[in-house]
Amino acid sequence: MIKRLLNCNVAVLAILFLFYFTLSSVQAAWVQQTNSDINQLRTIWGVSSNRVFAIGDYGTILHYDGSTWSKMPSGIDQNIFGVWGASGSNVFAVADSGKIIHFDGSAWSSMTSPVSTRLRDAWGTSATDVFAVGENGVIIHYNGSAWSTMTSPTTLTLQGVWGSSSINVFAVGGPSGSGSGNGIILKYDGVAWSISLNASSVIRLHDAWGSSDNNIFAVGESGSILHTTDGGGTWVPMVNPVKDDPTITLRDIWGSSATDMFAAGDNGTILHYDGSLWSKVYSNLNAVLHGIGGDISGRHIYAVGRSGILLVNERPDFNTPPVASYFVSPSSGDTATVFTFNASDSEDKQDAKEALQVRWDFENDGTWDTEYSTDKNATHTFVTAASHSVKLEVKDTDGLTASITHTLDVSPVLLTTITTTTIDNSTTTTSQNITSTTSISASSSSSSSGGSRTSTTTAAATSTSSMKTTSTTTAIAPPPVTTTTTAGAQKCTDNDNDGYFAEGGDCGEKDCNDNDIAVSPAAAEVCDDGKDNNCDGVFDESCGVTCQIKTFFPEKVRRSDGGSIYFIIYGGAGCTTGIGLGQMLSSTVEFQGPAGGSGLKSLASIAVGNIVIGLLQVDSNATAGVYYVYINSKKTDVTGASLTLLE
Repeated sequence: MIKRLLNCNVAVLAILFLFYFTLSSVQAAWVQQTNSDINQLRTIWGVSSNRVFAIGDYGTILHYDGSTWSKMPSGIDQNIFGVWGASGSNVFAVADSGKIIHFDGSAWSSMTSPVSTRLRDAWGTSATDVFAVGENGVIIHYNGSAWSTMTSPTTLTLQGVWGSSSINVFAVGGPSGSGSGNGIILKYDGVAWSISLNASSVIRLHDAWGSSDNNIFAVGESGSILHTTDGGGTWVPMVNPVKDDPTITLRDIWGSSATDMFAAGDNGTILHYDGSLWSKVYSNLNAVLHGIGGDISGRHIYAVGRSGILLVNERPDFNTPPVASYFVSPSSGDTATVFTFNASDSEDKQDAKEALQVRWDFENDGTWDTEYSTDKNATHTFVTAASHSVKLEVKDTDGLTASITHTLDVSPVLLTTITTTTIDNSTTTTSQNITSTTSISASSSSSSSGGSRTSTTTAAATSTSSMKTTSTTTAIAPPPVTTTTTAGAQKCTDNDNDGYFAEGGDCGEKDCNDNDIAVSPAAAEVCDDGKDNNCDGVFDESCGVTCQIKTFFPEKVRRSDGGSIYFIIYGGAGCTTGIGLGQMLSSTVEFQGPAGGSGLKSLASIAVGNIVIGLLQVDSNATAGVYYVYINSKKTDVTGASLTLLE
């Protein structure tokens, strides 16, 4: 029995020792700093380790430059209760009698206030969007030019204000008397303030803070901590070490993230929340702490209170993951588009943006397409038309990472189909923009009258002839794009962006002409274009078709008619004259008759892609006979490529 009691006592002592040691070691991190001013300090705000402001009674403002605290002239003698800044040189403080002062980086100066009521707290999203709250339910707003009052749904004292954005702002408070019920929470949605919570079971609340639009905390008397995860729809009391303790009011709350939060109050109480549990990390019965806060990095936490007490907790090893963010330009495109990805908006609370490294997975397939780099920009062109999921990963100097994924829609390169139909003197021309599988848009026009009339949409021409119809499809060639990547230690260059690289080797099959998109190991051989399209070392193999030129003009013309006629020549792929798809632009078109014959002269011609449209002058003295089409001084003798001039 005695042995059992001894064992039990030893266990209890061990637990007590462990608790004391843990609390003492945590408390040891909080160091009281020297401050010659003994006025009561109300709250604190900082943007960096050398730009911290502590404010308090009788117009007290202290500034910390990273090594010492010094007093700043505020220009007022009222008690200052709230402070918030858009930056270290754009800070607002609110006080008794509706006083508002502003720091511009050099000095504090008074601002015109629309109220004379005590103001308790301030918060904003920017220097042109600041809220302040106070007694009698007062709420005022600053738009960058002037302060104005807002309609409030309560007359209870509002002690604290915080928001995640200009359309998601919360104010908390309650009756003026200590220990009174009916704590209240208001919410602003960008249009109007409304009551989020007002219950007799809730003790007066003093401050609020949140990590997102939905995850918000409010603290108050009797160790109260309320929590909402739905943006204020439902508030739930949280278990904590001082819950229901009537001697402790939690007066302020601040956090660096959802898993790193502090609350401070009476009896020198400081609580910490790790995302799961609240624990006590500091206690001093002789202290009353009114405010707690930290700089953006979260590595320096400050607590202030009665008799000018100033506590600081240095956490040099504290680190949080970065925040990944990127945008793409243009926001959409096709397989010929060069997309630029920009991750310059990624940030980290402990590291400068310049120190962050990024890498890209353009298909989100688990294989990174780039190595880590501090260069936040990357370019990429997609080979396939589809919705591509693009992933960015950001890494800070301690190796913590964060990622984000967006979807980018890539369409096929546009094709153009032209259809021309001529019946006597009535002509209809239709053009249609299509992809390889989907029709995108279409337009048409028509005309009918005596004589010859031309109607075009995109590219077409007509002639006075019996009915003829043609339909052609032309690819709009993408601009040349160079993609550079690496395979092991080898640099891989794809100048024509066809998925094959000039270097070969570790880069894959070699592109035998990396400056021509029509040439690659995957390309089909095109007849009579003088190219080794499929990179097999053989030019124009297995070509059964000798020419794909098509002509459209009258088969017979009487010399006595004179005048002029239209002609159309379409140069398809694989023509023996050397005219391939898209090469008609540089071609010379002539009509040559019998030996010594003349009389058909090409007055003018224009080329649109692989189509030549021209006008022929018929001389009444021309030699009768068959005239053949010559392109680049080469005779084209396929069916239809000739015109017979009759007497």
